[in-house]
Amino acid sequence: MSIKILWVGEPVGSPGVFTLRYMLKDVIKNYSIDFTVVQADSCTNGQGLGKTHAFYLHKLGVDVLCLGEHAFRQLDIVPVLKKSNWILRPANVSGDGPGRGWIVKEIGNSKLKVAVVNLIGQRGFSRFHADSPYTAFDNIYQELKDCVILIDFHAAMTAEKLSFAHYVDGKAALLAGSHTKVLTGDEKISSQGTAYISCCGRTGSSTGVLGTNPHIAIKNFRFGIPVIHKSWHNDLELQGIILELSDSGKPLHIERIRLQCKEEFHA
Repeated sequence: MSIKILWVGEPVGSPGVFTLRYMLKDVIKNYSIDFTVVQADSCTNGQGLGKTHAFYLHKLGVDVLCLGEHAFRQLDIVPVLKKSNWILRPANVSGDGPGRGWIVKEIGNSKLKVAVVNLIGQRGFSRFHADSPYTAFDNIYQELKDCVILIDFHAAMTAEKLSFAHYVDGKAALLAGSHTKVLTGDEKISSQGTAYISCCGRTGSSTGVLGTNPHIAIKNFRFGIPVIHKSWHNDLELQGIILELSDSGKPLHIERIRLQCKEEFHA
């Protein structure tokens, strides 16, 4: 029997969390999902993950939450990161940052050992200092050789994601790109057995500017006025991928999903 993993694109603000509230349970049931990962770096006000949202998503049925350049933006999450075994911050954070960058879980009837690894790219994040993801992966891989490795690679450049995908080809079962919040159509499984997609998209508004209010974004780009982006709430969707693994952990199929939320969000 195969194992199905749901990998959810970034929920953006309250509309994104709202979408998961109304859709996640049914998606898990309808697609026979065994394990759920959410890229949660934009959950709280579009910047990071707050404590309340973290525990709420876990209660909804999320097994692992991954973060990115906003990992430490919400200060109340820092004590949680120190103790949690289900929230990850990038493993290649410079220095001795709080929390952990990877976790091993047993899933499915076969108790398959799956390691979720959270890494971040080095280009385009001026406020987040990261060490080499290549060196970090090499060190982690020595401990996780006997596990099925699933990587959230939070990076701003597609070229950086593709380069890293080639580097881990045959070593990781999945490299799921995140950060850019646009669901890409390049999902594939390599000949060496690594599933890949450049970006798992976003959860929340499908018609805003990366999940945020387009009118505010226009002011920013047209006039160069510094703005505080706010979440947009029209045309809500749950985006991401479903990865099917064999009992031994070999990727069998990767599928993009875009599912409309029938509930309306009221701010």
